[in-house]
Amino acid sequence: MNITDPNTPLDEILLPAPELKQVFENLGIDACRDGGRPLVEVCQMRGLDSHTVVRLLTAFQAMPPRQVVVLELMTLAELCDHLQKTQRIKLREDLARLDQLTRAATEQPGAPNPQLLKFREAFDAFREQLAAHLREEAEELFPLIRRASVGEYGGLTARSSLNSRLARMEDEHRQADETLAELRALAGGDSAGLPGSAATHTIAEAFARLDHAIQEQIYTENQVLFPRAMALGVRREQDSPRKEEPSGSQDIRYT
Repeated sequence: MNITDPNTPLDEILLPAPELKQVFENLGIDACRDGGRPLVEVCQMRGLDSHTVVRLLTAFQAMPPRQVVVLELMTLAELCDHLQKTQRIKLREDLARLDQLTRAATEQPGAPNPQLLKFREAFDAFREQLAAHLREEAEELFPLIRRASVGEYGGLTARSSLNSRLARMEDEHRQADETLAELRALAGGDSAGLPGSAATHTIAEAFARLDHAIQEQIYTENQVLFPRAMALGVRREQDSPRKEEPSGSQDIRYT
């Protein structure tokens, strides 16, 4: 397979590198339907520059594999640090990039596409809500979980407050998931009525990255962090104070 040759059929590109299917999907290319066609022909059909797409595919393939993170082997404090320092950095970068792209696209001379304006308006509101959610977690929730993990609960009232806050965070996660579904539909390219321009495809790809990062964050908090934090208070009441140990459930790995 020669990924640098635009005349290479999509099937031959994907056979040794199936992970590139995600890139094709973000560009609006149906790899299943057009698998036998040369890349240059498919790009022409979608109004894309084949040489730019080749560079994008090459860059994506050259990216180093993500480090495996075994979440269940972390203490609660370490898990909070991981969420706050690692994933939050990526979220802020992805939010800033999408904000820049949508702002530039809607401020171009001429009448902007109505669908793009809807996406920009919905994204702007979502960005403010998400920023407030992340700020509350970083400044209030995570410090509270860290203190609880070493036995500094402060009594029944503090435990009740933690559980109430966790339940509210889960509710906000559900709201975020619903809003992401709406944004996903608005960023759907041709299927949503948007012209297949390079700017549109770039915005759709940037949103896909943000969407994945947020979904990963929500999953980690709902399925790992929050249940363990809730169970911690019960364990503190039943057992004598001791250092919190990672649970023995099955490892959850991200690759």
